[in-house]
Amino acid sequence: MKHGFTTASLIAIAALSFGLVQPGYAADAPAGAAKPVLSVSAADAAIKGKVEAALAETTTLQDAKIRVDVSDGVILLSGQVSSPAQRDAAAQRAAGVVGVKRVINELAPPTGS
Repeated sequence: MKHGFTTASLIAIAALSFGLVQPGYAADAPAGAAKPVLSVSAADAAIKGKVEAALAETTTLQDAKIRVDVSDGVILLSGQVSSPAQRDAAAQRAAGVVGVKRVINELAPPTGS
């Protein structure tokens, strides 16, 4: 029997190990069925990883220099892209990730030639 961990499980374990997250319990759960709840920062770390993976898997964005920042599910994309099409593609990919509430797109094509 194999035991596997999902990416989210590994992120949660790492966050707990480094003290980034304190375990909590859902307030609305029945007394005998309390479930652990991750902090916003752990959820943001998971979302950031998913967005970065989605951007890395997009072949049209391979040469782009994109930085991803997350705060409470809001994604900030910054850096350099080579065209407006890349800028739009990055925003669309980020917006399609589960947990993303909004995308702020500050990606810019190179200036001056």
